Amino acid sequence: MAIESELARAGIVVTDDAIILTRDVTFGEDVNVEGDMSVTDDVTVSGDAFVGGDITGTVVGKYYLEIDTLTISGANAVYLVVPTDGAGKISNFRWVVTTAVTIADAELTLSISGGANITQTVTVPFAASAIGVRGTQAFAATLEDITVAAGDNIKILSDAGATVGAIDGFIEITRT
Repeated sequence: MAIESELARAGIVVTDDAIILTRDVTFGEDVNVEGDMSVTDDVTVSGDAFVGGDITGTVVGKYYLEIDTLTISGANAVYLVVPTDGAGKISNFRWVVTTAVTIADAELTLSISGGANITQTVTVPFAASAIGVRGTQAFAATLEDITVAAGDNIKILSDAGATVGAIDGFIEITRT
């Protein structure tokens, strides 16, 4: 069988100007495209994608802003800055307890650039909150449209409900 027909069977078309992948593509590591890239179907890149030319199509992805030790006893806060290429929508908040929470639940409230608080709070429960307990807070459907722009600040504020406790975690943002 000719190489062209084997490539076509695998979903690869080679022309004088381009290599066209006609099926969903998954790359296990970094991808480096020296020229233009056109996206019409799903492409998953497990590493970084470097494109030297123009991108045609919709390219979305997620990135994470990491929280390194937020003490949730007392009215403490952590601030995260949205990077210059980070415009998107907040989609998730995940955390792990690094210092056990005592006495009461800790309520965390998120706000963007000092504006109105996001109305959904995140509860870190003291009941059974030994070190290593994990939690996740997906944003409700009505809040999925909370967007962030480059340079915005995301503030996470504890309500001081707990007398001891700390978390590590991250905010997940889906690029738009």
